[in-house]
Amino acid sequence: MSYLCCMLPALLVLGMLHEAYSVQISMMFGARKCFMEQVPRGATIYAEVHTFSASNPLDIDVFITNERGIVVANKAAITDHKFTIQGSTNNQGKPPFETYRLCFLHQPHPHQVTTPGETRVSFNVRIGGGGVGAQRVELLKRDHMDLTNDKIHNLEQDLNRLLLQIDDLKHQEEMLSRYNSATSRHLVTLSSLTSVIIVAIGVMQFDAVKLALRKRKVIP
Repeated sequence: MSYLCCMLPALLVLGMLHEAYSVQISMMFGARKCFMEQVPRGATIYAEVHTFSASNPLDIDVFITNERGIVVANKAAITDHKFTIQGSTNNQGKPPFETYRLCFLHQPHPHQVTTPGETRVSFNVRIGGGGVGAQRVELLKRDHMDLTNDKIHNLEQDLNRLLLQIDDLKHQEEMLSRYNSATSRHLVTLSSLTSVIIVAIGVMQFDAVKLALRKRKVIP
């Protein structure tokens, strides 16, 4: 029979931040797999186990022990089962976290026809509130929310600055359009006035030439 004990630091972080995680494992006949998990002292642990096997659906045993090695939950020949474990209430002078060991054993049972094969085990663990470590969990969650709120606030400020820049560009465009329109009107007026002046000068020059010619004809 093979034995395997696994520490799960990544799952600890997930458990602290999200208070829940799910894991799936494959177990050959005769295998034993254990997982060590630290949870806030005094917190409630909710565990749910499911097994999947075509040939040996009742060959998996599960048991959970606390940090003193006492079995706090166990079930033989499971297919689907739920556990609720209340953490230790005597926390004076102890670390804020306590360690639990979750083990699965793939073995035959009396009066059962067993065919060696592989069985898949899926288990979900959710950590409830309570305990000294729960305050630390809440602080971590609060820090995470504060960081998210700061990012959202910064994004809102950037968006407001962008909207102000867009409004300023629109205002400048309107002012430029008005200036161009006024300039165009001034140019039309100036062109018209210039044309009138040119015509007037031409008329005056024509009259002056006619007057000069008349005076030349009068001279004997």
